[in-house]
Amino acid sequence: IAASSSSDNFTCGTERQGTSTLVDFGSLTLIGPAPLQQSRTCFSGQICRLESERPWHAGLLGLHLPLTSHLLVLDTCGVGSQVPLWPQPAQVVYPLGSAVSANTSNSFGGVAANWGATVVTSAGGLYRLCWCYDRDSCGSAASYVVDAGELNLVGPNPLAQHRTCVSGQTCAFDGITGYGLSALDGFILLETCGTSPLPHRPVHLGRAELAADNLAKVSWGSVALTQAG
Repeated sequence: IAASSSSDNFTCGTERQGTSTLVDFGSLTLIGPAPLQQSRTCFSGQICRLESERPWHAGLLGLHLPLTSHLLVLDTCGVGSQVPLWPQPAQVVYPLGSAVSANTSNSFGGVAANWGATVVTSAGGLYRLCWCYDRDSCGSAASYVVDAGELNLVGPNPLAQHRTCVSGQTCAFDGITGYGLSALDGFILLETCGTSPLPHRPVHLGRAELAADNLAKVSWGSVALTQAG
């Protein structure tokens, strides 16, 4: 921190000789995420946790990040509302590599953050990791103005892609859109996602073939679907 003493406030910090002098009288510690271009990746349909040493799942980096701080996933930090179908704001839970009291903050380094045990089912996309210092004052998205970086959520987008197949025939369709889709992705037909397969005649796993522009073709192979319509 620098201060200046001058009879003319407009000359402080200028190059005019003998007019003002900047005086270093201490330092200012700015608590918060650093750098502000951090990039993390999670997957729709799974629990999202930023708490490992792997670069894509690494915790949040910063200076003296308190364990009372929270992360919110937004399209734009400080604007709008939380991304639909995303769990409640993530809490910073402990410095990476050591478990400590909930009132302890770390120096410069990484802290783990997670959204609990709730599965993320939001549409795939590129979102922002938005940080707020203290959970007691982080009541709305407007409080999360610090943009700590990007969160890549791999998954289909939009979440209302409808296709038609015919019982007794093979089933395949293309043009499935999303963010970060790959040929390793699997698809299954359920009455309700996350529950048991269709009764009596389970459907085997469909496989994706990735085309250009992140479009996926999904096929159940040469086996015909024989479930009720």
